[in-house]
Amino acid sequence: MLIDETPRLYSISSSRYGDDGRGKTLSLCVKKLNKRNNNDVSQSDEINRGLCSDFLCGLKPGDKLKMTGPWVENDMLLREEDSATDFIFVASSTGIASVRGILRRLFTENTKAGWNYSGKVWLFFGAANKDSILYQNELTLLRNNYPQQFGLICAFIGGEKTKDGVKKVYIHDKMSPYVQEIYEKLVSNGAHIYFSGFEEMMPGIESLFEEYCSSINVEYGQFKENLIRDDQWHSQVRNIPIISYLNFWYFV
Repeated sequence: MLIDETPRLYSISSSRYGDDGRGKTLSLCVKKLNKRNNNDVSQSDEINRGLCSDFLCGLKPGDKLKMTGPWVENDMLLREEDSATDFIFVASSTGIASVRGILRRLFTENTKAGWNYSGKVWLFFGAANKDSILYQNELTLLRNNYPQQFGLICAFIGGEKTKDGVKKVYIHDKMSPYVQEIYEKLVSNGAHIYFSGFEEMMPGIESLFEEYCSSINVEYGQFKENLIRDDQWHSQVRNIPIISYLNFWYFV
């Protein structure tokens, strides 16, 4: 999108077939920013509104806007060579956009990829709280309809109630109980792992892998290098609030 001739870049959250299934639409994941600069809720002029998100959310059908792109990043494209491949997705906030397009490809669309898919998918999703889970209805439906193939595990960075009170929970905390299984899926089963969202989530995740590798006398750097070499490690993380780069999906 071009706002004041300055590009704001978003990931497309649908496959090439679009949500209409005919390739006539594309979808974006836009999270509107309304941040107060102080605690005085009576001062409306103190609200810091997201420039592009506020603009997009205020559009009406038929309104015109300028678009730029596409920037194509191959890292977030779905690998479909083997219909039994397991996928592990790690996403935070609007990083779910790219993942949502892949999930629709695997479970929702009436295409060959969906008909033949027999692998398992795990989604570790970081959000501020339960109300901040983007595409919550779609994800819940997938979990209910495909309990043997789709697993959803959420981390609420805003805090979860524990016996000791409210504690912040990060994505790597939720991944920790499954780290051995994730490792085995990647190393022994040829699974693919995708990271999409805020860059801040990566140090904790990489530390988790590093600690596990150390516990089994494996050099973490070599483990990661092997996954990158074999095209199993896919990363689209950004250090800006809105996940960027328009991804157009090309599938056979």
